[in-house]
Amino acid sequence: MEPSLYYVIGAGLVLIVLAFVVGLLISRKSGEGRIAKAEALSTKIIAEAEKSAEIKKKEALLEAKDEWFKAKQKFERESQLKKAEIA
Repeated sequence: MEPSLYYVIGAGLVLIVLAFVVGLLISRKSGEGRIAKAEALSTKIIAEAEKSAEIKKKEALLEAKDEWFKAKQKFERESQLKKAEIA
């Protein structure tokens, strides 16, 4: 075989290895980008869930206060009626 053929084969092998390394680097960058997007999305979802939970908590507290107020009014009305019956 001629020496120039060895150079061509050697250069081809070097190019194959170089292409593999470049492909690996591109793949890694792409993966890092996907991970960053997934982390950002998960952070957004968690923030929305926390906000929703806080709203539901406030609604439940408001409803409990409303029920307590209604029960208090009912008790006061019944107390007034009993006082009126006694007097």
